[in-house]
Amino acid sequence: MFHGDGELKWDSGKEYKGTFFQGLMDGKGVLKWPNNTSYEGTFSKGLMDGQGKMTFADGKVYLGSFSKGKKHGFGNIDYNGGTKYTGWFFKDQKIGDAMITVTNKKGV
Repeated sequence: MFHGDGELKWDSGKEYKGTFFQGLMDGKGVLKWPNNTSYEGTFSKGLMDGQGKMTFADGKVYLGSFSKGKKHGFGNIDYNGGTKYTGWFFKDQKIGDAMITVTNKKGV
């Protein structure tokens, strides 16, 4: 059973580097998938939980709160084309009031 800092690689190509507790990802770490999606942040009982940054293969970046492996709480999504969503999430779904910012290619 893993305990403390270490690395784990799955046959699927997924990789984790960080802290383990009782065999599960727990604490700070980095999880990478073979499709170039990655998560850097905190884990609890094997799931993304707390504050983190998820970078998707298409260049989209989510920075904010996670709970039980899902975007949950306040966060930002930066879309690769210059649009930014800032608001609330509930179990991976956008909810409530939010701010959408659109930037053209000139930065305006």
